[in-house]
Amino acid sequence: MVLLELLYEFKRTRPDLKLGAIHVNHSISPNAHNWAEFCKKCCQDYNIEYYERTIQIGNQTRQGLEKPLREARWQAFSDVIQDSFLSNEEGSIKPVLFVAHHQDDQVETLLLNLLRGTGVAGASGMSEWEERSDFFLARPLIDIPKQSIITFAEENNLDWVDDESNQEVQYRRNFLRHNVLPVIAEQWPNYSQTLSRFTRNMQMTGQLVSELAKIDVRATQLGDGLDLNKFRVLSFERQLNLLRHWILQKQRYSPSEVQLTEMLKQLKNLDSDSNFQFKLNDDVLTVHENELLLISEKLFNAESYEYIWRDLSKPIDIQEINGTLLVEKGGELRLPNSSETVRVCSRKGGENCWPILRDKRTSLKKVFQELGIARWKRASVPLVFYNDILVCVVGVFVCKEGLVEKEQQGINIIVK
Repeated sequence: MVLLELLYEFKRTRPDLKLGAIHVNHSISPNAHNWAEFCKKCCQDYNIEYYERTIQIGNQTRQGLEKPLREARWQAFSDVIQDSFLSNEEGSIKPVLFVAHHQDDQVETLLLNLLRGTGVAGASGMSEWEERSDFFLARPLIDIPKQSIITFAEENNLDWVDDESNQEVQYRRNFLRHNVLPVIAEQWPNYSQTLSRFTRNMQMTGQLVSELAKIDVRATQLGDGLDLNKFRVLSFERQLNLLRHWILQKQRYSPSEVQLTEMLKQLKNLDSDSNFQFKLNDDVLTVHENELLLISEKLFNAESYEYIWRDLSKPIDIQEINGTLLVEKGGELRLPNSSETVRVCSRKGGENCWPILRDKRTSLKKVFQELGIARWKRASVPLVFYNDILVCVVGVFVCKEGLVEKEQQGINIIVK
């Protein structure tokens, strides 16, 4: 309520701004409906838009609820922002999501992360400002103690509700709050401010570590991946830091210390491309021709597919490779004639082709080998047939049977 009051007062000085409040109903407490009604009434009193999302989590242990609830809550925030606050107008700025995390929340988060054996990122706690894909996230109260917020609410006659689950010490955060931190306060009464200062110092350290990783990424960049020879020159610590940063940027997921150490161990002992495949969520870390690559598992282990493309003016989705085929004007591929059916499929083996820069027909397998196309890519790259004639390997080459005549308008097929 304090954050809502502060933002409401700010909006009075900027009436052009759109202000709304999002309430996420977790469907757990018997009071959940009453809390939603309270939030709705508050927004009516402030005359601001109210958005409510209800989330349902399957059967979980009490302790196991925390992570899925947190993930569902952030997804609910993102859904509301996309539906009601994002603008497609050119020059528009991202909306800002304000959350009311305070200094005591920061300290609890820090201690929980430390007890999990966190690194620099976890020791940095929650940042005051960060950019996400669809919005900015702001925590304007992150340096304010909880008691100061309560005092402000009382002095301004603000109402609020208390979640009874905050008293249940089977939750780790509540256990810290009720059983551990009061004992620490007896010996270190200013622990909250001290640990909050520590997180700010670690945020600066994290920034330096990130900048070093970016320097190393630029120095080792090779196509879409990393040059393995240049990567191996770095110290173990810089390899680990670079790998964590690079993977995080590509898949928004930071591998654990155990995973990173195992990756580096396997890469150190690597003697051929075929010996290295490391599964990471929905991706695979692999090596091809001295290039370290992070590939979608759907592409890496692509299922066979076949589609009839009836209208080239419309894109066609290839679900098996998470891609869409589009036609652009001005390429070397001719348009099909009225008697030809356009077929798009994956490689099945035994295909022959006649690339336009070759003087004779040869096997597709041999061409792939000569061009150095990775094994995983050979199975997923779309082949385009007019009837039963291979006319194009998308993104690789056009065959002579598909070459456009000099006076005709050619096309180019791309994957997005």
